[in-house]
Amino acid sequence: MEQLSAIFVRSRLLAIHCLIVVVGSSAFAQGLRRLTLDDLFAIETIGDVAVSPNGRTIAYVQRRPRSSARSVKLAVWMQGNDRADVWLVPITGGSPTRITDGVSDGSGFWEPKWSPDGAHIAMLSTRGNNVRLWLWEKATGRLIKLSDKGISRALAGLGVFEHKFGFGWLDAHRLVAFLLPEGARTHPDFVIQDAGALATRGWNNAWSGKESTNSTLESGVPADMNSRPRQQAVVFTLGEAPRVVGDGVELQDLQVSSDGNYLAFIRQSVLLRPEPDRPLPGRPRSADNRVGFYFARHQLTVTGADGSKVFEQAPGDGFVVYGSFRWARSGHRFAFLGARAGDGDDSTRLFLGEVGHAVIEISLPGLDPKQFIWLDGETLLVPAEANQRTDLWLVSSDKAPMNLTATMRVPPSNLHLLGHFLVGLADGELWKLNLASMTWVKLATTSKVSRFASVPSEPNYSSIIVELSNEVKKYYSLDLSTDRFIPIIRPSVEATLVAYSPITEAAVFISTERTGTSLAIVQRGQQPRYIIRLNGFLNEIAEGETRPFEYRGLDGQQLVGWLLLPPRNRTGTRLPLVTWVYPSRRYSREAEPGLLNINEDIFINLQLLAARGYAVMLPSMPLPGLFESKTAIDMNLELTKGVLPAIDRVIDMGIADPRRVALMGHSWGGFATYGLITQTSRFKAAIAIAGFSDLVSLYNSVIPRWRYFSYTDEAPFPYGQVMLEGLYRMDNPPWKDLGRYLRNSPITNVDRVQTPLLIIHGDMDHVPIEQAEEFFNALYRQGKRARFVRYWGEWHFIDSPANIRNMWIQIYTWLDEFCDISRDEKGELIFDGDHVKSRNGALPLKREDFARFNEIELRSHPWVRKTEAGDQRWEKKRR
Repeated sequence: MEQLSAIFVRSRLLAIHCLIVVVGSSAFAQGLRRLTLDDLFAIETIGDVAVSPNGRTIAYVQRRPRSSARSVKLAVWMQGNDRADVWLVPITGGSPTRITDGVSDGSGFWEPKWSPDGAHIAMLSTRGNNVRLWLWEKATGRLIKLSDKGISRALAGLGVFEHKFGFGWLDAHRLVAFLLPEGARTHPDFVIQDAGALATRGWNNAWSGKESTNSTLESGVPADMNSRPRQQAVVFTLGEAPRVVGDGVELQDLQVSSDGNYLAFIRQSVLLRPEPDRPLPGRPRSADNRVGFYFARHQLTVTGADGSKVFEQAPGDGFVVYGSFRWARSGHRFAFLGARAGDGDDSTRLFLGEVGHAVIEISLPGLDPKQFIWLDGETLLVPAEANQRTDLWLVSSDKAPMNLTATMRVPPSNLHLLGHFLVGLADGELWKLNLASMTWVKLATTSKVSRFASVPSEPNYSSIIVELSNEVKKYYSLDLSTDRFIPIIRPSVEATLVAYSPITEAAVFISTERTGTSLAIVQRGQQPRYIIRLNGFLNEIAEGETRPFEYRGLDGQQLVGWLLLPPRNRTGTRLPLVTWVYPSRRYSREAEPGLLNINEDIFINLQLLAARGYAVMLPSMPLPGLFESKTAIDMNLELTKGVLPAIDRVIDMGIADPRRVALMGHSWGGFATYGLITQTSRFKAAIAIAGFSDLVSLYNSVIPRWRYFSYTDEAPFPYGQVMLEGLYRMDNPPWKDLGRYLRNSPITNVDRVQTPLLIIHGDMDHVPIEQAEEFFNALYRQGKRARFVRYWGEWHFIDSPANIRNMWIQIYTWLDEFCDISRDEKGELIFDGDHVKSRNGALPLKREDFARFNEIELRSHPWVRKTEAGDQRWEKKRR
């Protein structure tokens, strides 16, 4: 439910942006057009960027526009990589070369990984309607499919929307990958396709009456892991037959020793069953998440690249903490966090091992280790909690742990080992640990350090790229040997560093701007060199103005909201206002919300509302204690605190028409939309997209697209349990705290709704469509105005261009009807003095009218796709 923030938020310099808006508004009179629905489908993006080992060549992924997709439901989680190709470009100059040909058959190639000698690139591809491992050979330019089996692409880490691919190089001639069973496809990517195929097959069998369509789930018995499909760890040696070196259920977390001769991975060994007297695991930063993921427990396998077994935990021997295994910087020693058989979930131990030797436990009395870093072959630095504070402890097998940060106000985190130094961040301050003297030094910086923007993969390098952010984001190369900061030129204020080579001192930037998207290389002492520029057609489009504003919430908090104003905005007029809501968001003046950017390849681009004359407002909606508090919260009761005063502020600013205020939200924002219209009649119209309304029924619901697969009850527990008891802080099931579920469920107050409501939902959404059906049926039962738009085969995000186009036309007509909007024959707002003219009872525009407006705009500014060898761009059509 948080994916919109992970994908769409980026920073802007407000003064420069306002200058762009002024120029754009002036240029609008000279022929700039409005943003259309078809523009969304024309946007191209840049994906992964990888620098060759010698620092001389860049491999980058260029994603073709949504309109080019052969099947928009091919890959749910690929973020456009199913329509991507891999390109190469020299650092020193020259034109890009496309080394894959996904455009020929609608396939995608992405995730390029260079071999250590730079002679090959391993990558993933959807060619053949599965995700498989492919190899590009530099000497011949050939693309080679390494296996017919699909590659494991399981969910990874502690974030629901994070993925980790199971492949990597062992050395210049060998690589390892986790492969699926014969005929299996990557579940996250093809889940909607496969669910639809299974459902159709089952229905056909039922209709024929010749084959049972039985599918059985069990409760109250342990999961039979032996019946689960087994994956294989396979070593590919170039020019030789592949070798299976290990297997198991759901192989993940591949780790390779420094010499490439040994590898480690974890496998699922136990799937937890719910405990009636204990909340479900899944709350952020909980001990349960450290021990397992998605309610699984994992065990460790360490094996030789030749297939020889080194170490393998037997069932019942305990568990390894997900993602904790680490090899030493050199040699064959390793360590991991885990638990012994019989340990509780809150008990975590540190284990040390070496190839050819027994694994031992390192005693850490009174300490709860969170992670660790190898300093050398004997010593580890362990962030561990004691007395409700996490410090950094020096740990070895023959000495008592020593606290290295006891005197520091805030111990550093985000630690990286480079050369003979350890570097970390503490509240924006940069700290360096000298491993020879074991002393900390705070490095002086001109502003707050936001993050480490690039960390070299080779541990012998002693330089790192840091990002400093005050009003303007800046990048510096920091040499830890001299503590010298060397500035790196940014191509523009929008540019983000995505790759860096310490060998050639080449920095690679992606800039996603109002004028298009670009990839640029900057070498020390040189001006930026632009490799590609995409989406130049955006120069033809007038962009709405964005600006932050400050206000005070109902509980007295000082908050920041953001406004998006139409490019055709008339000075001195009050505009119809759409309030876009999402609980837990707390905006700042410096970081503009990504949904306001014109160049985002997303199905919800709020610039489309501005293009039709609406102002859009994004209020802050903080939820106190969401992640910090140890007690449950009532999120529904917090909704109005940041929203209603933000509306009042925008009205007081003379921007919003108080008679034409609407509400809209997606996902958690869809829940907020349901909740707000049960608590206030302030809005003339509301739109809830992919939201949930009944926490009681949601708790035990099943994700619809998983319904047709085996083990639905365990992959993972039903979605509502995960989100409600864990992330949304209900803390208990409804039968233990029914009152909290009822007062936080908008459905229980549906009789109070006075706002006309448009509901939009896909039948394959992980928020079950039944949540929308319940709310709509309750309004229908009362005769209240509502429209329920259902999209078959769609999930949480609407993917099909046809459905996206239909969805926006539904939105336009709904808002215009109930906000009492008058438009002329070209779709422009008609004003009566300082506000939009009322229709005075006349019929509103129909959906076909907005479809016609879209076509009129395209005909007046036509563009066509032009493809040339090695060059892809949008050009204006010549008549």
